[in-house]
Amino acid sequence: MKPVERGTVPKRANPQRGTRLPGNWVLTDKFRTEAQRLRPDLIPRIHDIAESFRDYWISQPGQRGVKLDWLATWRNWLKREKYITPQPRGSGQQRTRSLSAVEIATDTNW
Repeated sequence: MKPVERGTVPKRANPQRGTRLPGNWVLTDKFRTEAQRLRPDLIPRIHDIAESFRDYWISQPGQRGVKLDWLATWRNWLKREKYITPQPRGSGQQRTRSLSAVEIATDTNW
């Protein structure tokens, strides 16, 4: 490492600075296109996912909420989003919703 002269500011290895996600951020066509490309299964819920993304990142304090590439952060967010498989009609899950808690607890047909 080179010594730094007194009174000077050392140059940073990466002069780029990150930014915070604007509080009024909305899903743009560029971000929507990335979602369609990476996770087409999420498109029906994309606006809810985008709201969660915005709310999460604008609430992060300090450096944790600063990113160099928000599009890359969005892609990672999409990759981590859980896959939701549709429940087939007539599944046991739906059956229990029509039963009371007592009926479920005493049901011996499970």
